[in-house]
Parts: sequence; C-alpha cells; structure tokens
Amino acid sequence: MYNVAEGQGKSNNEVLEQRKKELLKSYLEPEAFNKMDYLKGSNPEKYNLIVSIIAQSVSSGDLKYKVTSEQIRNIIVNIEQRNEKTIEIRRK
Repeated sequence: MYNVAEGQGKSNNEVLEQRKKELLKSYLEPEAFNKMDYLKGSNPEKYNLIVSIIAQSVSSGDLKYKVTSEQIRNIIVNIEQRNEKTIEIRRK
C-alpha cells in the first residue's frame, strides 16, 4: 500500500495526511468535506477518530453512499455522548 516513490521527499505524516484527504474526498459530499476540514483545524483528535470510522466503514463495505454533512454531525454528537462522564447517585 505504501509506495516508496510517492514517499520520497515527503515525511510519513505528509503522506498519511494526503491519503486521509483522498479518502475523505472520495467518500464525503463537498459540504461534509468542508466540515471535516474545519474540524481538522479545530479538533484534530476528533478529526482523526472520524477519519478512522469512515476508513473502517469503507474497508468493511458498509459505506454505500457518500457521507453527508448531517451524518458527520451525528457522528460528532455520538462521540461526544460517549465521552461524557456521568455520575449516578443512588439513595437507599
């Protein structure tokens, strides 16, 4: 998968970022791609997590259509809900 000629003169990070960008351009609608580009600058951790989720969906064959901006928003909401810490107090 890694092409040595492609990687010459570029760091591994640059090659990885280019591949992420190509993946997103292929599987995201333009508005969703712009949202992800904004997210990359504002929250790189969430950006990388969402790219991983999309890459997993592509490799497993679950992704049949281009991802919309609304779907990206829903993924972000789900991530944030998973990360919320809740404290439950039970009284006897």
